[in-house]
Amino acid sequence: GIPIVDCDQIAFDVVRQDSWGYRRVVEAFGTQVLQENGDLDRAKIRNMIIKDKPSRLRMNKATHLPIAIEMAQQLFAQWYRQELEYLRT
Repeated sequence: GIPIVDCDQIAFDVVRQDSWGYRRVVEAFGTQVLQENGDLDRAKIRNMIIKDKPSRLRMNKATHLPIAIEMAQQLFAQWYRQELEYLRT
């Protein structure tokens, strides 16, 4: 198969509870965006960022760097594996 980098999955993963991206979102919006169990309340956040441009910009600022770093790491890992495979042949 062809290796892929699933940006939607990355965006979901980088804000899992207790991750760096999660802490950035909570820092940007406060605990009002958390469910009782500590997970992000994605529906509440979605409504906030759809209706309010400053909220959308805050969310982008909080999440784009963790997303970009994870994408770069995955792309590098895939490139590296292909290079190793090339060297073996």
